[in-house]
Amino acid sequence: MDDTSDDGRSHRMDDADAGIVLEWLRTAHHQQLTYSREQLANRTGLPDRTIRAAIQTLRGSGYPVWSDPGHAGYRLARDESEVEELAARFERTGKQHLVTASRLRNRYERTMPLDQPDQPSLL
Repeated sequence: MDDTSDDGRSHRMDDADAGIVLEWLRTAHHQQLTYSREQLANRTGLPDRTIRAAIQTLRGSGYPVWSDPGHAGYRLARDESEVEELAARFERTGKQHLVTASRLRNRYERTMPLDQPDQPSLL
């Protein structure tokens, strides 16, 4: 993922970036802290988009990166119950995305004019 930092330099997210973010999240975990993306960016020197991509990469690799809805910040889950809650949250979100994808396809198929296949009427 290419990203341009505030100073205009281009940056490409890689596994090393995810490792850097993971180390800061481990520090937060041991000190019972939560870091916002802005704080992580300031501490790591990585752009915000890279921080977001690193968090997504870590979660996709099975690291329980916890974020509390309604509160800014990230940390590692503290116990099994938080891991379960985080997993359930992703399951709910995934189901919601699947329903939305299905509805988009259904509406598009129902409203596609037969004489103009490139011009769907979505209303």
